[in-house]
Amino acid sequence: MSTTQWPRIVDLREHIHPGDVVVWSHAGGEPPSLVARLLEQRHEFGGNISVFLSGVSFSETLQPEHADVIRFVSIGGIGTHSRLARAGCLDVIPCRFSDIPDLIATRRIPVDVAMFSGSLPDVDGRISLGPTMAIARELMNAARVSLVEINPHVPFVFGDTLVDIDQFDVVVESDAPLVAAPTGRPSISPTTRRLCENVATLVPDRATLQVGFGSVGRALPAFLADRTDLGVHSAIMTDELVELIDSGVITGAAKERDAGLVVCGELLGSPRLYQFADRNPDLALRSSSYLLSQEVLGEFSSLVSINSALQVDLTGQVNAESRDGVHVGAVGGAVDFVRAAARSQQGASIIALPSSTSDGRSRIVSALDRGVVTTARSEVEFVVTEYGVADLRGRPLSDRARALVSVAHPEHRDALAAIDVAS
Repeated sequence: MSTTQWPRIVDLREHIHPGDVVVWSHAGGEPPSLVARLLEQRHEFGGNISVFLSGVSFSETLQPEHADVIRFVSIGGIGTHSRLARAGCLDVIPCRFSDIPDLIATRRIPVDVAMFSGSLPDVDGRISLGPTMAIARELMNAARVSLVEINPHVPFVFGDTLVDIDQFDVVVESDAPLVAAPTGRPSISPTTRRLCENVATLVPDRATLQVGFGSVGRALPAFLADRTDLGVHSAIMTDELVELIDSGVITGAAKERDAGLVVCGELLGSPRLYQFADRNPDLALRSSSYLLSQEVLGEFSSLVSINSALQVDLTGQVNAESRDGVHVGAVGGAVDFVRAAARSQQGASIIALPSSTSDGRSRIVSALDRGVVTTARSEVEFVVTEYGVADLRGRPLSDRARALVSVAHPEHRDALAAIDVAS
């Protein structure tokens, strides 16, 4: 179907009113032309508006100067949103991603205008919302106006992403390049190598994986090449996981639910990943209400959750949100996966992080930055650094502290060991 029936430019003054909250799909689902048009017209809406940033972005579009008439609210300073946080113009809602559908439905997070990217329609007039599913359905249901940017670069991805084009109030066309995550094979430092080797010891054959994004998440697949029949039920899908699919390591054959199917919420990667996903019957993007459901996750007998952190304190509390008082992360879906993996019979809840920062500060700490606790100590089973694995299961506070000190950087161990956490 040709896209020439739709305009390339829309006057957003017809659809955005003063005081409105505007939301768009994040990551690769960001509609670049519509977002650029909103920023271009931001002084023409007759009053200030708000933008709710519902996830990660790798786009360079948003800048602090856009906060002159736009209030930016987000679940965290993830990706390039961190520049808004550093500039002091990002208001953060610290919530689990699984809570967002209810928060939208009850208008605790109001949504007035929702914008999406979409694939070319199929013969039945259905489009795919492409690289990002997450909360798209909830946004469409809540919004007064829904706009979609039809783009031939958007892959036609199966799952919950299929929507009849007639459900949108406004349709425009674009051929702008899609937003892509960092691409290319990640450089694996000696620290990352040892860290991934330690994490890999906790991943058995036939496990169902949830892997977060970041240096560890991108590097880890290379250390799982000797596993068999791994499955994926994860918030994200990356280029590196595709390599394990192509090599036959990931088959999904042992999954108790969605056997043989890679299930994720969004694609974070390169055009190569989008090409892999296009009309692939073995891949399904699901909404967060399914992906993060404790009922769904509870069906996996060997769910292994692998997430990164900025800090872990000596009792096992995790900070994945704040660094030096600036939001650079989010609660996201990690807490839901961590909780489910800890309850999985043969699973494992893993927090993986380098033992120290680039400037030599310990990431194993006596107190978290600004007291931010992303994941409770009761949910974490294993904390892994390049120096080993701290197994926290069933251990009292004093034993937990000793285990965590043992995986801290050697330069910080004496100072950490002198801290009494049991009193």
